Amino acid sequence: MLSRIERGERSDPYFSTIAKFAAALGVSLDELAAEAGLPSVRRVRTAASAEAVRLDEDLTTVSRHLSRAQDRLARARSRKLS
Repeated sequence: MLSRIERGERSDPYFSTIAKFAAALGVSLDELAAEAGLPSVRRVRTAASAEAVRLDEDLTTVSRHLSRAQDRLARARSRKLS
């Protein structure tokens, strides 16, 4: 696999493959990423977690707005029927 990556036959290996390379070389994933000029695994996970929080906050906001709109619609229908 390493040979295929070096020859450019494989440009996006699985994470598990990279983890095995790091273990075989006796280095951490962060060290391997730093050597390749990539952000650390920790920074990538932190960024992904922050994005998940933002998405969760967005969903909460949308849900709250939808609930309010449903309440207004129900009140309007109630008034119309009265």
